[in-house]
Amino acid sequence: MPPTLCPQYLDPVCGCDGQTYDNECRAYAAGQSIAVRGECPDIVGRECSGVQDLPCDEDEYCHFFYGICGEAHQLGACEVIPETCNDVSNQVCGCDGRTYSNACEASASGVSVASEGECP
Repeated sequence: MPPTLCPQYLDPVCGCDGQTYDNECRAYAAGQSIAVRGECPDIVGRECSGVQDLPCDEDEYCHFFYGICGEAHQLGACEVIPETCNDVSNQVCGCDGRTYSNACEASASGVSVASEGECP
């Protein structure tokens, strides 16, 4: 169960949703696993997929907004594949049609999230 109260100290972490949180507790309270320690990297200009089928680096995957999954040549953003994820259970359906225990687990497999909850 996610925490409801978090200490007020600054030790930034980047959540699997691409948002920077003040500390680990605040990320967990938002239901997010930690993608990387520190602030989220600036991904402006790091577009991927689309009509030109732009690639990402080897340690990255093409992240699409929920539900898009690169359909109709939509652009995504290259994001670093997380090395570790916590065991917060918040199931998501990946763009590959598989159910993951949380968004970070999908990201660690190089897959964007299609929707919340189990895959149909």
